[in-house]
Amino acid sequence: MYKGRTAAAPALVFGHENMGTVEEVGKAVPSIKKADRVSMPFSVACGFCKNCLASFTGFCLTVNPGFAGGAYGYVAMGPYVGGQAEYLRVLYADFNCLPLPGKSEHEFEKDFSLLADIFCTGYHGAYLAEVSPGDTVAVFGAGPVGIMLKFTS
Repeated sequence: MYKGRTAAAPALVFGHENMGTVEEVGKAVPSIKKADRVSMPFSVACGFCKNCLASFTGFCLTVNPGFAGGAYGYVAMGPYVGGQAEYLRVLYADFNCLPLPGKSEHEFEKDFSLLADIFCTGYHGAYLAEVSPGDTVAVFGAGPVGIMLKFTS
């Protein structure tokens, strides 16, 4: 995506730390309401295919035909615009939206954005590495995921 190193379509809108206020809700979405504040994961998942039921939602078999996995605003991960778009259509909103507490002035408003990607990625990395409290962890790089790995371990 950087300097043409991948085949990103010219109209692709990037961004996958999705968070916002619900503007409209379809009839098939009973748990999310207009004006709810929500956060979404990086990946788009159905919640009912074989991989989703096994908790491998990053490899959903439904949302990107011919490919295991779909994502917002990412090359070859489906036709989904990213979080930098003015509006974001959320498939399977009951499964993909995490309702957030409070109002937009909430004291933790900036922290909620970490739920959409960075905190989860750092936590998952620590989990996969079987890091336990008191373990020594080497963090290479100073990016946000590495920093979150440091704070979640």
